[in-house]
Amino acid sequence: MELLLHELIHLVLSLLAAFFVYRLLKCKSYISIVASIVGGFLIDIDHLVDYFFAFGIHFSLNYFLKGYQFLKSDRMYVPFHSWELVILLLIIFLIFSYFKNRIVLKTILLSFCIALFFHLATDVILNRISIKSYSFIYRLQKNFSLKELVSQIHYQKHLKQKKAVGL
Repeated sequence: MELLLHELIHLVLSLLAAFFVYRLLKCKSYISIVASIVGGFLIDIDHLVDYFFAFGIHFSLNYFLKGYQFLKSDRMYVPFHSWELVILLLIIFLIFSYFKNRIVLKTILLSFCIALFFHLATDVILNRISIKSYSFIYRLQKNFSLKELVSQIHYQKHLKQKKAVGL
C-alpha cells in the first residue's frame, strides 16, 4: 500500500480515537486530538531508530520514506510499536481513573493509548505482519530479525526488493 494512504488511515483513526475519548471523558477536544495524533500518527517517528541503526547519521528522506532501513538491516526495532506500551498506558490510565481532578492526564493517557492501539491494529492488517510481531518482548526474543518476525512469503518479497534496490 502506498505510504501516503497508509499514513492517512493512521491520521483518520487517530481523530476517531480523539472523538471517542472526548465523548467518553467530556474533556476539551483539543487535548484528545493532540494526544491521539501523537499516539496514532506521530508514533511512526520511531522508524528513525531503525533508520539510524541501518544508515547512521547520513539521512536520506527518500530512503526513509521507502523503508530502506528494513531492507539494509533485516531488522525491525520500532520501539514504540508495542502492545506492551498500550497495556502500560491503559494500566496508568486505570490507576488515575480513581482521581476525579486528573481529567487532562486521563485524557492524554486514554487518547494516546486508543490511538496507538488503532495504529498497531492497522499496521498488523496493512503490513500483513502477525500480531505477536508488534510485541517488543517478542521482537527482542527474536533478536529483532525480520526473517523471524514476518511470514516466509513476506520475507521472500523482502529479499527480492532488497536485491532490486541493491542494498
